[in-house]
Amino acid sequence: MPFGVMFHHFHSRKIKKFGQGSIDKNQFENIIKFLKKNFTILTPEEWILKVEKKKLKKKDICLTFDDALLSQYDVALKILNKYNLKAFWFIYSSVFNGEIDNFEIHRKFRSIYYKNFDEFFFNFSNHTDKNFILKKIKKYKIFFKFMKKFYPIYSDKDIEFRFLRDHVLTQIQYNNILNKMMTEKKTNKKKLSKNLWLKNSHLKKLSNAGHMIGMHAYNHPYKLSELNYVKQLDELKKNFIHLKKVLNKEPISISYPNGSFNKDTLKIINKLKIKCGFLSNMKSYKKLYPKEYVLRRLDHSIVMKEFIK
Repeated sequence: MPFGVMFHHFHSRKIKKFGQGSIDKNQFENIIKFLKKNFTILTPEEWILKVEKKKLKKKDICLTFDDALLSQYDVALKILNKYNLKAFWFIYSSVFNGEIDNFEIHRKFRSIYYKNFDEFFFNFSNHTDKNFILKKIKKYKIFFKFMKKFYPIYSDKDIEFRFLRDHVLTQIQYNNILNKMMTEKKTNKKKLSKNLWLKNSHLKKLSNAGHMIGMHAYNHPYKLSELNYVKQLDELKKNFIHLKKVLNKEPISISYPNGSFNKDTLKIINKLKIKCGFLSNMKSYKKLYPKEYVLRRLDHSIVMKEFIK
């Protein structure tokens, strides 16, 4: 089946490793070599053309990068250029307007200030009500099963953390806990935001070089699907306007932040004339939604774990 391969974090000697699943240029190149040997890597333009004509083939794939991270530009782009490959780069806009997005700040914080994820989670859980999971045990079991199937890279504690963050705590409660933990470690968002994201100049260079800059909402909401229509419209339209202004052309692709979307999301992107939308997993929605808006993606970690020997 055709799918996109999803990348997020990269590291090097100069760039620290932030988060699980971060890879260096050699690992990235090994993935690229494997994909080139076993699949047909399409450019974004080729991919969208085949989507429109419903002519994607089983071995057609594309490369995608989420979250506007500077490490992608500094590490991965060199390998893409080496093999003359083009990719989708899905961008959320708030950080380009001087705002600090909590999603990546929190990831960077737990990677730098804790020896491992278990140590972070132990501290995090000490700031939460121990009965949270027990109150929603049935929902947690469903979530746990889903995550194990589609995101095997995550440990049990990582899944428990994501459940608390996304399905139990309110965003305000979660942010307050992390702010308190950062204060205890004598750091703050401003320090952690240094050299984390791309700038508008990077987007222009990528676009001019034949890469496709796509939407990823204005902020990076953990659950876009839980926002009402008006709030979703605000998130997506502000993202659309920012990219149009920077690139002098309208974006025509999107990946849903955290893979979260609903019928309202699809109504909005249809009005914005978006031609293709990517999930963050390989889940099949069959006939529930238009195929062009539920395109599957495989995380690079699964490629490394399951296919590359």
